[in-house]
Amino acid sequence: MSSSSEPDVVFALGPRVGRVELQYALRSLSNLAHGRVWLIGGNPGWVVNTTHVRFHDGSDKWKNIANKWRMLPSLEALSERFVYTEDDYFILEPVEELSAFVHPMGLDARVKHYRRSRSGVGGWLLEARNALAAGGYHDCPSFEVHVPMLVEKSRIPLHLYAGRSMSWRSPVGATSGREPVLMARDVKVTKAEALPGAVATGFLSSSESTFKRCGAQALLHGLFPDPCRYEKEYYMDASEMLPESSEYGAIYSDQEDSRPPNRTISVREVVARRHRLNKPNLVKLASGQWVPESGVFINES
Repeated sequence: MSSSSEPDVVFALGPRVGRVELQYALRSLSNLAHGRVWLIGGNPGWVVNTTHVRFHDGSDKWKNIANKWRMLPSLEALSERFVYTEDDYFILEPVEELSAFVHPMGLDARVKHYRRSRSGVGGWLLEARNALAAGGYHDCPSFEVHVPMLVEKSRIPLHLYAGRSMSWRSPVGATSGREPVLMARDVKVTKAEALPGAVATGFLSSSESTFKRCGAQALLHGLFPDPCRYEKEYYMDASEMLPESSEYGAIYSDQEDSRPPNRTISVREVVARRHRLNKPNLVKLASGQWVPESGVFINES
């Protein structure tokens, strides 16, 4: 049982939340002593034992994130010290307290890198740098690393917000007064060859489109195979139910579920997902066929 001194955990979620990444993010909280778990925005039906705060997402991702940060100080029941995280941040090893991790490149250097290598992509980072500069903070480290972040609610610098789409990690980190701890690399992995380097840090992140292919899902399943207290035993996210039966269970065995994906389908072909505890998850295709989720690679684009 968590004590009152342990930080709450805040997940900033979009309106559509896939299960696989979030379930491992929740399971990985076993490596961090924590209090209450909060969901800001999305509220999947299979998640239990959490506190949900409604939020209406607009079309601008970074403005949504900024507005979620801005509402956190108004949550009186949220602990003063809390952990900010997202659905694809995973804690691989026990952690007593999260350090103030920063990227190997400073904030100014990262802004230049984004704008040089990505044809101007990264405006959210530029606005964060500009907001800090307007507040008198210069040559700041970049806290834009894909790991959970320890935050003091009363020190979130709301006065720096100018209404623009921006990342809040660097403004929050740079004004926190905590000593930055340099990470050798960011832990967001999109290719299998990068996985060992990220794992060595004790943290991991991935993207939806590469979660299976880079080996992140298999690694996380090996570390966290069992459902945690934040997962319902059974959840079906479509109105059409498929009856349980011993015959059905025999058709889709654990052995079949462990096979690598053997076909690629578009996300538009998936009309329903069926999640089951200790049994293979299934997806229903537009053709009406139910197939093991592990047997297909779902292209989310």
